[in-house]
Amino acid sequence: MKTKIFAAAAVLAMSISSGYAAGYSPFSQASLEDANKGGMPYDLTQPKPDNPNSLSGMRIGILAAPGVETEEIVFPYDFLKARGARVDIVVPSWVGKRVVVLDFVRPVLVAQGDKTFAEAAKENYDMLIIAGGVLNSQVLRTDGDAIALIKAQARKRHHFVASVCSGGQVLISAGLAKGKRLTASDPVKQDLINAGANFTGNPAEIDGNLVTGKDPSAMREFMMAIEEVLAGTEKVSGDSIGVPEVPLRKASRVRFE
Repeated sequence: MKTKIFAAAAVLAMSISSGYAAGYSPFSQASLEDANKGGMPYDLTQPKPDNPNSLSGMRIGILAAPGVETEEIVFPYDFLKARGARVDIVVPSWVGKRVVVLDFVRPVLVAQGDKTFAEAAKENYDMLIIAGGVLNSQVLRTDGDAIALIKAQARKRHHFVASVCSGGQVLISAGLAKGKRLTASDPVKQDLINAGANFTGNPAEIDGNLVTGKDPSAMREFMMAIEEVLAGTEKVSGDSIGVPEVPLRKASRVRFE
């Protein structure tokens, strides 16, 4: 019996070996068609502002790194601008102030940054928004300048930090999650619980000077919560926890050739 098993294993090994010897590989070059299959479609339309000046005088920084999710940077940018806010796209120092924007895994835009994280530390933002995107969040949470910027913002009275989707992981790295009522995308749920947060899974949450959103499908609720706290229509309990503009709509599209 053992002889038969060893013989079968030898035949299988020879078959696999001969296959590789003949040039077999499970990998092939990705095509334009393959790239365009990427993405997670969301039918999101901008709500019309009740007051186009509701955020007039507010300064907002959107933190973004390569791999930032399209709806989680474009939607907030357009929403805030439509209500009179001044918005900066804040990026890592090593990207030349340009970041690739993804639909999940498919590059679709290049966004022009206004400030680096180090430069933004010298500014006075009413709110910093941590955009989502799996790659984006991993870059942000390991960038010392980004974490220092977020921590400093969280220590200021009457200043806010917001995150959406996988941006919740950045809150963990900045030490802001423990004891807070937060929401984020489902894959981040256990991370937040392990960090001591009260994870709700709701579309949006406000706790102190933290505002969090679940994922791209909840962008309306997330941004409406942000408008509430910035416009002063939401009662925010507790104290702190712890510019040239380049419209994104003018960003260049990534081409696959």
